[in-house]
Amino acid sequence: MQLLWNRTKVKVFLSFSAVGSSGGDDFVDCGELNGFTDSSSASNQFATRESEEPMHANSPGGKSVWWCWTAPGNGIVRITTDESTIATLVGAYVGPDVASLIAVTPIEDPQREDPTSLAFQAIAGNTYRIAVDGAIVNSEVAAGIIFIQLGLSPENDDFEDSFDLGNEVSVIANGNNYNGTVQDGEPVHGGVSGGKSSWWSWSPAVKGMVVIDTLGSTFDTSIGVYRGAGLMALNEIGGNDDAGGAVSYSRLEFLAIPGRTYHIAVDGVDGDEGEIVLNINLTPIDEVELVNVSTRGWVGVDQETMIAGFVVKGDGLQSSRVLIRALGNSLVQGGLDPADVVPNPDLLLVKDGIVVGSNASWINGTSPALVAQFGLAPIDPNEAVLVADLLPGAYTVHVRDSEGRTGIGLVEVYYVEDENSGGVSSRLINISTRALVGSGDQRTIGGFVVSGSRPKEVLIRAIGPSLGTAGVSGALGDSKLELFAGGNKIAENDDWQSAANSATVASLLAPADAKESAILITLEPGAYTAIMSGANGSTGIGLVKLYEVSE
Repeated sequence: MQLLWNRTKVKVFLSFSAVGSSGGDDFVDCGELNGFTDSSSASNQFATRESEEPMHANSPGGKSVWWCWTAPGNGIVRITTDESTIATLVGAYVGPDVASLIAVTPIEDPQREDPTSLAFQAIAGNTYRIAVDGAIVNSEVAAGIIFIQLGLSPENDDFEDSFDLGNEVSVIANGNNYNGTVQDGEPVHGGVSGGKSSWWSWSPAVKGMVVIDTLGSTFDTSIGVYRGAGLMALNEIGGNDDAGGAVSYSRLEFLAIPGRTYHIAVDGVDGDEGEIVLNINLTPIDEVELVNVSTRGWVGVDQETMIAGFVVKGDGLQSSRVLIRALGNSLVQGGLDPADVVPNPDLLLVKDGIVVGSNASWINGTSPALVAQFGLAPIDPNEAVLVADLLPGAYTVHVRDSEGRTGIGLVEVYYVEDENSGGVSSRLINISTRALVGSGDQRTIGGFVVSGSRPKEVLIRAIGPSLGTAGVSGALGDSKLELFAGGNKIAENDDWQSAANSATVASLLAPADAKESAILITLEPGAYTAIMSGANGSTGIGLVKLYEVSE
């Protein structure tokens, strides 16, 4: 028997939704993306667009594939599809169903000029729905293989977004550097190549030796610590790759100065990444000292030149950095009449009769960037600032106008401690200023700060008549002294022998004339102002001097 087959061509149609290991055609069938970094692929050849589905990247499509991703932390997430075989449209949303989706707010490209990628701020724990559609090409929806890559960068990836760690002596901060970047102009941290840095800032309230390390981090770290007002103005305090031996964590130790802000970067060696543990432990140095001393008074010529004196105490082989300012026009901000201030103060720094430093315009000096870094740049370029590294000894600062004019001026002396001094302490002691003592705004006003955590005993003297005995013409005949904490007067004296503790003053350093004034007092840490004037409104050249009594 012979069997005959009727040969008929039959067309078979196979219908597929998205084909791939991850993405789903419908919103409810979304594929999963996980963690800080993930990638996936899918085909949208037979994908569709659901009813009420939004247009992705504000553009028509029609063959979308969906993924879901729950943010493991806060930060900027970047989604790219540049390795896809087709032109794509990327959208990201929050919402429980396709009809109630809310699009995320794009950053970096808010107008979505590049529809193939998207960056937005992610919030830890939120689930985001990510759609990738085919763009319209030659009047048709592009179809092919979609490759999606997702990366979540830390919130503190950039210097400007650094996390503030406050001012505590002991801090533990957790973070990561997954998908981190480096900014243009960012320094190399710890002297090794990196590429994925995260930033923190810390401003200690007390002085002490601090250890900053990354013990407990899950990758090979490097660390850098800096000071400065911006990324392009950073000055390195120190850096480290490995703490020693075979360990991969980093460790740095330096002298932390209260009131300064330290910028801390943690990077991954050769682009390594992972979880960061940043440990800060400060051991306080309990010193009580006089810092940031200033005097406001009359700046004249010849005998009326304002002269400030100070003594640097410390190790005879180690210099101390001192910043000296002579201000005039800046005082207008404090309420003085512009006509009353010295217009263009110059300063000379003298030791043993020899000029060892000078400045007439801080902006044209040798270290304007350093002055700005310390936050002590005057508002007027014609005001003077000198930064000098001085050996222990006695110094005087002479302030006068560059063209011989007169007016009210301010001289300030700051002891600028160095983080790399290893805790070796220098300080300013026995600060004095000689100037013409007038009335009203022309009184001589001295300011100082007691730093530390314990009270400090000081002796303040207002000298006048004995200057005349020493040959100074026009000396103040009778001095008066007042001491203020904030706006509150806490002590005053006219004739030093009238003080209840005059016997103790006499045993320490009694003024040479009975009409001179002295205040011996124990002060809590804080800022103080001593005002020297002439008794009964008298005027003349006087000297106000501040001494440490106990160390």
